[in-house]
Amino acid sequence: MTQNNAHRLTFFTHNALARLTLAFIFLCAFTFAAQASDILERHTLELPNLTNDSRDETQTKLVSSELTKREFTIGRNQTLSHAIDGINNAPNLVFQIARLENAQFFTQLRVGDTLNILIDKDNNLQRIDLQKTRLTSYHLIRENNELQITSYEKPVETRVKVVSATINDSLYLAGKSVNLSSRTIMNLADIF
Repeated sequence: MTQNNAHRLTFFTHNALARLTLAFIFLCAFTFAAQASDILERHTLELPNLTNDSRDETQTKLVSSELTKREFTIGRNQTLSHAIDGINNAPNLVFQIARLENAQFFTQLRVGDTLNILIDKDNNLQRIDLQKTRLTSYHLIRENNELQITSYEKPVETRVKVVSATINDSLYLAGKSVNLSSRTIMNLADIF
């Protein structure tokens, strides 16, 4: 074996040893990071919001002494499970709700949705109300030990107002003279 071949063999041996060492270090670091993340995930605590808005989660007594109302506002990465946490048999309740007709009203919540949760003195869920829009609300009600989801839509009150005017100067000034809003005047301009 020549000196040049011996040098190449030593180089390849050291190179392979260096790669194995780096692979071992990477594997150890990855294992440690995985173990550390498991530990951190088990001990992660949510910080309270620093806003003075106390609407996030408050408990107040209703007029009826038998039911307690709890208001919960859905935050980022929160679901119905977070809202009913602490209620008797909460995991089973979420499963039951998910299997109901129209369950998407309560399972597809968005950040900012506010749930009014009513529980009885034994900490059992009796009702959840969700005001989705000014006109639409959804209600989860327990009747005869069965859950039921209903929706309610307030009827829209439509008013018809007739105004007439003579255009002498401009459409905008004529509209303002009969107390039309600027928006309505611009909508009229789009028509003509």
